[in-house]
Amino acid sequence: MTLSDNVVIVIPARRASSRFPSKPLALIHGVPMVVRVAQRAKKVSNVDRIYVATDDDEIKTVCEDYGFDALMTSQDCPTGTDRVAEVASRIDADIFINVQGDEPMVSPAAIESVVTRMRLSTDNVVNCFSSFPQHRKSHISSPRVVVSEDRRLIYASRADIPASKEGPSKVLNRQVCIYGFNKDHLRFFREDYPSKSPLESLEDIEILRFLEAGWRIDMLEVPDDGIAVDFPWQVSEVESLVDETFWDCP
Repeated sequence: MTLSDNVVIVIPARRASSRFPSKPLALIHGVPMVVRVAQRAKKVSNVDRIYVATDDDEIKTVCEDYGFDALMTSQDCPTGTDRVAEVASRIDADIFINVQGDEPMVSPAAIESVVTRMRLSTDNVVNCFSSFPQHRKSHISSPRVVVSEDRRLIYASRADIPASKEGPSKVLNRQVCIYGFNKDHLRFFREDYPSKSPLESLEDIEILRFLEAGWRIDMLEVPDDGIAVDFPWQVSEVESLVDETFWDCP
């Protein structure tokens, strides 16, 4: 199947997870989490199509029942970006926006900012960051990022970085897992470097595969204090922060 679009959003969603099995199907105010992410993505303008990329028939069926396109991908994809890269090998699009399937509070405005940047230039990989909300600084599951003055990614880690002799900086930035890629970025990821890089394996942060290979990653600051759901208890945390009308709002 070959499809042709200019800008597509791809939401990777895998069934297996050591920390949270069947996570994409976890109900948030009665609706599967991956559908909640797609509902937020649907509010982004100037996007031709939204796909959920999954390795599971039930996830595919659920998404289609809610009116979203879903594509089956390999169960062997080690990361969400590998799954997006597989989709890119089958879809003729210029820009691919990777929105992680475990951020049900993702900001449409943040996604829109990545689309806008990629429309201006597709030379570099694009990622996002925001100031770490005070109540979430202890969450080891959220990667911290160090960004240069010209908004280039220097490093990403599960540890509190940057730090001085006195300890971690009082101002920490978290990675917001929205990525902008062109087809060449994803071809590299899929064909030239199809397995995890050393630092990526250590930190379990997929953007490091690009960084270790020498790619420039432009970082956009976005006003986002959403929650990446990595553990079952975080579902109730999301539900405590917003009600079911949240996904109906702009």
